[in-house]
Amino acid sequence: MKISSLAKLASLLTQAGQAVMEIYDSQNYTWDKKGDGSPLTEADSQSHTILQEGLDSFEWDGEILPVLSEEGADIPYEVRRHWQRYWLVDPLDGTKEFISRNGDFTVNVALIEAGEAVLGLVYLPVDDVLYFGMLGWGAYRLDHASHYYGDSVFANAHRIHTCTLPVDVINLVTSRSHRSPRTKTYIESISARHSQVNVLSRGSSIKLCLVAEGSAHAYPRFTPTMEWDIAAAHAICRSAGARVSHWETGEEMLYNNEDLRNSGFIASCHPSLEQIL
Repeated sequence: MKISSLAKLASLLTQAGQAVMEIYDSQNYTWDKKGDGSPLTEADSQSHTILQEGLDSFEWDGEILPVLSEEGADIPYEVRRHWQRYWLVDPLDGTKEFISRNGDFTVNVALIEAGEAVLGLVYLPVDDVLYFGMLGWGAYRLDHASHYYGDSVFANAHRIHTCTLPVDVINLVTSRSHRSPRTKTYIESISARHSQVNVLSRGSSIKLCLVAEGSAHAYPRFTPTMEWDIAAAHAICRSAGARVSHWETGEEMLYNNEDLRNSGFIASCHPSLEQIL
């Protein structure tokens, strides 16, 4: 991997994020409903256009890779099942949070190889924070991300690592908008094994990034997500030493399935936090 290539990806995400912020700051936007009932804003569309056009001309290891984006996900499985490497993109994860104006939304790009999330970048436009990571290379956080370009991206980023156990206090992060009865059961199960458990609710892929950087020990998610919702942050978690695994089988989440909808998962720093009593 060339550092210059990753720096270009970082610049592409901040560019898309700044376009999102122009619309967010204007407070003058409307939204429509997609076929599945989820909201779609002008910010989703503009971010998608910037990322799609940028990746369509971007060479990774001398190759232009196909792109699967939430806003362009109508590529037949018979086509994409042959892809060994491709970009998986969520132009605006947390559109509900965007509309609610709580700041918990992200721009996400992941590199998928043979079904595995191996590289991820997650940009938080409101905070101007970029998380990025690649297997075998580590995970990083860059504050004031839009101020940096080229080699300065790496010179100013700091390495992040997931938590280690045992600890006296367990910090869990859960979905702000998608809680479920099973989430309550999970929290009760962890509370039965640890003397103190704190629970924080956040939106979008931020939750996975909190596990990656050690601010949270685990993130349980039992309601549906789509592959593009979690892939970039999953790669960052893996690069930081965390796991994102199917809550029933314990197997690492994989991508480019025929059905792009994920089953429930638990992101955690330790296998003991993947178990529900």
